[in-house]
Amino acid sequence: MDLEAVHWIIQCKCWNPKRKVSPSVVRELAGTLTRYPSGTRGMIVTTSGFTAGAVQEANDHEIRLMDGEEFSQRVLRNQEKIEENS
Repeated sequence: MDLEAVHWIIQCKCWNPKRKVSPSVVRELAGTLTRYPSGTRGMIVTTSGFTAGAVQEANDHEIRLMDGEEFSQRVLRNQEKIEENS
């Protein structure tokens, strides 16, 4: 998928690692997406993780989830690329 050709609505949650994102947060974003043009994608990024219910809800609505571990890895990779190009 060409990420440049996709419009994203991204919801971010900077939460304590013990507080997991629940299905209600996913449903909120799914409802928001109905107000955007067809093909607009949704993503939830958190510093914590997701409950099993949130993962199921995201799968049902084709919403991309990024937990704290993946987010941290992506930040570190981007920092390394920036340093290489400096």
